[in-house]
Amino acid sequence: MPKRLLVSVALIVILAITITNQDINSSEIILSDINNDIVLVNTHLLLSSGTQTNLDKVHEKDYLLINIWASWCDPCIKEVPDLIKLSRAPNLTILGLNVNDTEVAAKDFIDDLKINYPVVVKKEDVSKIISQFSWAGIPTSVLIDKEKRIVSTIYGEVKEKDILSLLNSLSNRLLTIIYYVDEITFWRIFLVLGTGVVLGVSGLFALKLLLSITGRTKFTDIFSRN
Repeated sequence: MPKRLLVSVALIVILAITITNQDINSSEIILSDINNDIVLVNTHLLLSSGTQTNLDKVHEKDYLLINIWASWCDPCIKEVPDLIKLSRAPNLTILGLNVNDTEVAAKDFIDDLKINYPVVVKKEDVSKIISQFSWAGIPTSVLIDKEKRIVSTIYGEVKEKDILSLLNSLSNRLLTIIYYVDEITFWRIFLVLGTGVVLGVSGLFALKLLLSITGRTKFTDIFSRN
């Protein structure tokens, strides 16, 4: 009996640890490159506020995070405060797309949670965007750059720190590319200037040699008849 009791307690502990780990993992986002390099087409959008606009006008900063959500989705509710904070970032705009919902429920959701970033609830306009890339489940988000090229797909509840970390990673990658290009440019300029200096010095040496051979003191004297 004591052995059976000990085994039972051990199994309960293992089960409890497993369940805890699953809860932690379920709150983490999953980054995917499944849609990377897809360039979104500019489309007309009617925002929930009634404003007529398009994707290009909404995308006014370096990056745009398109967030797909529904009013009945718990993770979608939990991520809104982080999305509101992210909307204040100097290099990021947020665009919410409501799916599998009614417009009434979606607008109530927007009002209740005091969402301050642009949101599209009209099914036709939402479809124009989400039909351009792969997505599964909600919340799902895609991050696009200035050229409307998808650079990352995010599955799960958005967290401010995760998105800022992703943006920082993308910025560092861009800086690395710029540095590499600038380094190549530097060496090209150095080579051109170096070649110019070598040719200039060689020319002066040749001129002095010519003056020495002809017994002249000035370059113009070489062509003089006297």
